[in-house]
Amino acid sequence: MTHVPIGGKIPRDWRIRLRVQHNPKQHGSGAYDGFSLYRDGMTVGEFLDSCKQQG
Repeated sequence: MTHVPIGGKIPRDWRIRLRVQHNPKQHGSGAYDGFSLYRDGMTVGEFLDSCKQQG
């Protein structure tokens, strides 16, 4: 596993790997909506772009 130094930025081309099969957040919460944006294998940049689209 590669670690980002404190205060460092995560590169946009790094891949996200989910460790759960379902959304563990409480349905209807903002955290649930945010977690729903994650997809296994997507890049950090893709996640950030989807956050911007969500508003």
